[in-house]
Amino acid sequence: MCEPGQTPAGLAAPLAAGQVRASRITEAAQLIGGESAEGRVGDYKLENARVRFVFQAMRNGDNYIAASGGVRDADLQRAAGEPGHDVLDEQHPTARRRTTSAS
Repeated sequence: MCEPGQTPAGLAAPLAAGQVRASRITEAAQLIGGESAEGRVGDYKLENARVRFVFQAMRNGDNYIAASGGVRDADLQRAAGEPGHDVLDEQHPTARRRTTSAS
């Protein structure tokens, strides 16, 4: 457990090629940022040495898709202190469904 304002040990460390990290976002400094950034504290981040994604946790959606679990933010990994550049609006997996009429 960390004190407020502290990043859990290891979550801020850069990743080497081939490494992957998944974590729950516990403070705003862990969010990606950018003009379309919609991630919130409590969402989940999945990242490797090249890219990072924020997935919406269990909560009502903000925009087009009300369900949780979709990709909210995406960006390249950036140097410490460099602002994020998320321009992804919203992505959510859907199953292809077909409805038919009984007539």
